[in-house]
Amino acid sequence: MASDGAGAAMGMTRSTLLKLVAAVIAIGVPTVGFFVASAQNRPANAMRESIQELGFYPVVPPTTLVGPGSVYHVTRDGRFYRTICRADETDVGKVLVRSPSEETIAHELQQGEYKAGGQVADFLNARLGRNIVETVTYRLSDVAMLEIPLDKNEEIFVKLTAEPGCKAWVDRLLDEKEFVCQGQSVLIASVQYSLKTRAGGDIRTEVSAPEMSEMTSKLAEAVIETPKALVNADLRIEGGKIVSGSGLSYGVKVNPVCATRPDDWYPRRIPWSLYGRAKNFVFIDLLGG
Repeated sequence: MASDGAGAAMGMTRSTLLKLVAAVIAIGVPTVGFFVASAQNRPANAMRESIQELGFYPVVPPTTLVGPGSVYHVTRDGRFYRTICRADETDVGKVLVRSPSEETIAHELQQGEYKAGGQVADFLNARLGRNIVETVTYRLSDVAMLEIPLDKNEEIFVKLTAEPGCKAWVDRLLDEKEFVCQGQSVLIASVQYSLKTRAGGDIRTEVSAPEMSEMTSKLAEAVIETPKALVNADLRIEGGKIVSGSGLSYGVKVNPVCATRPDDWYPRRIPWSLYGRAKNFVFIDLLGG
């Protein structure tokens, strides 16, 4: 019996050592393949990078369905959100406030102008059958940031998870080591495109209204991945600029720590980097945190 116990202890020790070795490898020396694959899955986008630098996870595509108070199943890279339990608008409205840092964030984003890739202008010219568009630039406008104080957000979370259906899905996802996070603040805005023609004139004088609508759909798809239906439902043309996607959520912040099970010892945080993703994998998946 003693030898059996010693063997079991040795097996546990070896298992623990193997996990620790894996942790060192995963955190300290991430493989080249991991970085390459992740880079291929997350193409660079200047606007999204700017949103992320301000502490928000970019919402792709922008939507009205992601906001403070509600509970979401979030992919581990923070890119995609699926609603688990939607907060009551009345409960949210009572505690939703404009962020004190809104003015600074709005200034930062509205000052930034981003150039769309040359392929976007090439596509528009090909659709029009003539070489009119020279460059396409875009920026966020009408930026606002709304948030719920953490203590009030906790009250909403408790109310939501008191519902059997909500709690069942939260528990099920946590058992599967998925991320369950509550929205805490949201960045809403519109996107303003500027089309510079080769002749330097107003784009409206050189294309028809249907052509302009078609170009806008392509711009949104190529630049910010906004669904065509949302764009065409709210399209304004101001001078040589196209304004679309008004009042959509372009960035979101969740609570600093996402939900966990009672026996979880490692906090669930959406990572900002590949290093953070690797660290989560090691401590949650390999070490059972």
